[in-house]
Order: sequence, then structure tokens, then C-alpha cells
Amino acid sequence: MKIRFQYFAVVALSLLILASCRSSYIRYVDVETVHPAKITFPVYIRNIAFVNNALGSSKCTISEGGGPEFSLMDADSLAMDMLAIVADSISHSPYFDLVTIGSIADTSSMILKRMSPGLLDEVRDATGAQTVISMDGFQMVIDKTYFSRTNELVLEFVGKTFFKIYEPGNDDTPQTHICVDTMVWNSGGWGFYLDDMHFLMDKVSDAIAYFASQNINRFIPYLRLSERYVYVTGNTSMLDAERYVIQDKWEEASYLWEHLYETGEGETLRAKAASNMAVVCEMRDDFSAAIDWAKKSYDLFNQPAVREKNIEELRSMDNYIKLLQQRQKEIPLLQEQMDRRR
Repeated sequence: MKIRFQYFAVVALSLLILASCRSSYIRYVDVETVHPAKITFPVYIRNIAFVNNALGSSKCTISEGGGPEFSLMDADSLAMDMLAIVADSISHSPYFDLVTIGSIADTSSMILKRMSPGLLDEVRDATGAQTVISMDGFQMVIDKTYFSRTNELVLEFVGKTFFKIYEPGNDDTPQTHICVDTMVWNSGGWGFYLDDMHFLMDKVSDAIAYFASQNINRFIPYLRLSERYVYVTGNTSMLDAERYVIQDKWEEASYLWEHLYETGEGETLRAKAASNMAVVCEMRDDFSAAIDWAKKSYDLFNQPAVREKNIEELRSMDNYIKLLQQRQKEIPLLQEQMDRRR
């Protein structure tokens, strides 16, 4: 009987430890967030034309482990592919009435044509565009790193684009905006060799698509899948709220969290409920309420009785408050851009 008692005691202790480990944890959730474009066009600009002025000057090089670079392929075709994705995506958005694309570089001399007022007028007359967006350069550097023991090939793509935006001026002088952007995209895989060109070309296509998406974000508002988290504890209401979250029933979960904040025992439990409420309000685009809930959570985590145990929570909540405040500041600009929708 003594041996049996010790056995059950060990099992009970193990279950207790397991329960305590699971008594508080976080559940990550993906939240769609809308962000303003980097460039805001005047409301009267309805027609735009993209022109590829980088033919002959585009570059695509590759190096192995940071070694000497060498040319990989026809960079001009990659530049054209990327610009085509940008123009096509924007043409299918509700922000412009007409989007066209063309090339103007002098390929015989491999010299960029200067976008003079006369040439801009030619482009506008031919396309009906009010604003001309010229891609004056595209560069991509690929760095390959190979781990022979695991047959792992790691690729880093660094892309750089040069755009000039010509808007009509009041005195026939175009308003010019220069945009230079550097983008990084990483990929890789196991079971490949250093000179596996089929794998490399597949990843080049993926990198071009990624670079295009980043340039699309310059010109029109965009969605981003952002990661947030909600707290879960051993509290019955918290567990019920988690079940609602799994079912995507956020309103039902919010009722439980708000009730916990108002009636829960202990600063930490109430702080976690308030943090979860901040996430719900952000999903509703109610940033004032989200910031208010996040500050309530921070203040509770910062209470003298629990502060030392919640250093990481305080740091995370401080960052979240700053993020919410930044998103709140973006609202007027985002609304101005969204009003362009036809």
C-alpha cells in the first residue's frame, strides 16, 4: 500500500506541475491591418502611366557565401516582370481609373532617356495619363550559402528600385518625387545543391513577386497580416473566452474579458483581460479604446505587488501602446487615400 500511495503521489504531483505550467499562456492570432500607401496622390489624379526607363541599366548579380559577384541572367526581363505585376495589381484596385505600362529607354545606346517635359507630354498624350511613374533602375543581388552536411541551400535576395513620379505642375513644370527603396527577402530549402538552377529560378520568381508587392504598397493602401496575442489563464472565464476565440467569436470573448477586468481578483488577471480587450478594439479599428485598454493593462502590470513578475509583460505592453498610437496617427492619411476609391 505504501508503494502504491507513493505512485499516486508522484502522478498527482506531475499533474499539478502540468496544470501550473498551463495555468497561464498566450495564444497567437493573425489580425488583418490596413495601412496607408507611402505616397499620397492628389484626389484629381485618376489616370497614371508606368514606364520602364531601366532597360539596359538593370542589374542582377549572384555571389556564393559573400564571394565575388557575377551576372546571373537578363535583369531587364526581371525588371519588366516586376513592373508588370505592380501595374496590373494597381489597375485592379479601386483607386485609379486608368493604369497603363510601357518602356521608353533607348535600348540601342543603353542610355536612359531624360524625362523632359516634352517626353512627358508624349507619354501623357499616348496613354491619357495625368501622372507618369518612371522606374529608372532595378538591381537585385542574390547571395547563396550552402551547408553541405545537410544539403541546405540558403538564399538572400536584396532588391533595390528607383522610381520617379512626375505629377502635372501649374506652370508646365512637372512636380517630381524620387523614391528609392531597398528590400530583403530570404528563402531556402533542404536537399538541394549549390548549382541547382531550377530551385534558384523558382525562388527568383518568388523574390520578384515579393519586391513587386512592396512597391505596390508605395502607391495604394494595403493589407498586412499582423500577429497579435491574447492571454489565457486557468480561470474558467478565460478558458471559455479562448474557446470563443478559436471559433472566431470575438464579441462573445470580449464580454468575458471585460467582465473579468471589472470583477476579477488580482492585478495580473485583470491586466491580461484588459490586454485582450485592447486587441479586440484594434480589430474593430477603435484605436482610442484600444489605447485606453492597453494603458489600463500596463498600469495593472506595473502595480508594486506584481511589477517584478511582469517585466516582460510591461515591455511588450509599452511597445503595443506605441504601435496603436502610430496606427491612430495614420487614420487621417489612410482615410484621405481611401476616399479615392471609385
